[in-house]
Amino acid sequence: MKLSERIDALSFLGKELNNFINQLKTSEVEEKYLGLFTAVEQSFYHNGWFTKAEVMRAIHGISLFLNDKELKNWVCDYDELFHNSSEKSIGIVMAGNIPLVGFHDLLSVLIAGFNSQVKMATDDKLLLPAILDLLENDFPELNNHVKLVERLVDFDAVIATGSNNTARYFESYFSRVPNIIRKNRTSVAVLNGEETKEELELLGSDIFQFYGLGCRNVSKVYIPEEFNTDRLFEALIPQQGVTESKKYMNNYMYHQTLFLMNDDSILDNGFIVFKEDKSLHSPLGVLFIERYSEFHKLEEELTKLKEQIQCIVGKGYLEFGKAQCPRLIDYADGVNTLFFLAQLNRN
Repeated sequence: MKLSERIDALSFLGKELNNFINQLKTSEVEEKYLGLFTAVEQSFYHNGWFTKAEVMRAIHGISLFLNDKELKNWVCDYDELFHNSSEKSIGIVMAGNIPLVGFHDLLSVLIAGFNSQVKMATDDKLLLPAILDLLENDFPELNNHVKLVERLVDFDAVIATGSNNTARYFESYFSRVPNIIRKNRTSVAVLNGEETKEELELLGSDIFQFYGLGCRNVSKVYIPEEFNTDRLFEALIPQQGVTESKKYMNNYMYHQTLFLMNDDSILDNGFIVFKEDKSLHSPLGVLFIERYSEFHKLEEELTKLKEQIQCIVGKGYLEFGKAQCPRLIDYADGVNTLFFLAQLNRN
């Protein structure tokens, strides 16, 4: 397939996802969408974190950039290198912390014209096959570039995502081929004390969307010395729907109890614990807080921690409420996947 044909196919997929989203708002779903409908409905029973609302949030996010304009702008710097399809095969090891979190990697490989071998995460095996099925009748050739496998074999490069522990294994196992190996990251917010109530409420979505399981979820907030945390507590009230999740509440109550047993100083609003801590990665159900007195020193500290931070939310940084709304150019770990793939075509 030529690049223009691949863009057409992926734009078509975006339209199909939008049609699916719109049909879910009605009482009837067309037969061609029944596979995806079933996958969405069954995901929660396969993985208790994948509620219908969160799965649909992920699908909607993908649909936003699967259109002709976005895709052309994204790939325009690589037109010549990606013009024709390549026979090379790219292995993709996907994470499963939030629904379809590995889709961007597959999209990158497909638009670049490579074949792909996809090892899906055990916790997220239903949604991707159902989405790819939407291409089968109209663009089967693009689907032929995707193999869903249990084990990668005969690959020319690898994109793998996992924990810090699995990353060490990946780095060793995939060392003989070009690779992108991703590790644990998290996101933070920086407040200056002048935020409006609306901005702090938007920060709540950055913290709680996908129950805080994604690397783009804010797990720590830096606040000025004089900042009143009651303002933040109040702004998070609209997020109390997380109490309906037994898995989330089990995590919240476990860490709440642990802190109380250790006689740690905490603040608690019934569904999240605030704890002052210099660490970045807070446990689920916990938000770490750190006060700062001089902004330039905080910036220096964040620079030192950049290898552990996915994104920073706040005025002068990423807009509040946009942490879980990445654009095509918002590459995980800041590694440009298209540039990586372009180098393979030069070799």
